[in-house]
Amino acid sequence: VANPRTVLVIGPGSGPMMNQVAWANIGRQFDLVFVTDFNYDSTNAKRTPPGWDQGRPLLSAEGGYNLANFAHAKVVPMIAELVKAGRGPAVVVAGSRGGQVVLPELWRTGWRGPTVCMNG
Repeated sequence: VANPRTVLVIGPGSGPMMNQVAWANIGRQFDLVFVTDFNYDSTNAKRTPPGWDQGRPLLSAEGGYNLANFAHAKVVPMIAELVKAGRGPAVVVAGSRGGQVVLPELWRTGWRGPTVCMNG
């Protein structure tokens, strides 16, 4: 069940800290749900798996802690949790590396809902 106020934001690349003022303004009108996990997107490692740029990411790269696998391990379960709670996202938003690496993998899992990609 989609909730028109729920916006799921893929943290990597969307700048939840760098753009916190902008996100706070958006959050006044929408229920923002950020999906983040430092293990999948640390600044010490790029976490972009080999093959991501050809559409065939190696999901086991970095011991599975990579941006492509982030879609499977974190984003899909969060969407399922939101749907079960009657808060399914009206839209998924991603930026930069989240749009380049996470979104294509999310689409491969079957996500067909509205999606906005900024600077991907």
